[in-house]
Amino acid sequence: QRYCFIPQTIVENAVKQCNVCITRHATKQMPAMKPIIAEKFLAYVQ
Repeated sequence: QRYCFIPQTIVENAVKQCNVCITRHATKQMPAMKPIIAEKFLAYVQ
């Protein structure tokens, strides 16, 4: 609810950057986390 004022493009860019960071640093440890985090973040924002 707090983030409803953030434009969708900013949210999507943030998710992309988060995915890149997760992919770089945690691909070997937890490869399945990237899409899960993106889904939960988008669902929470929307």
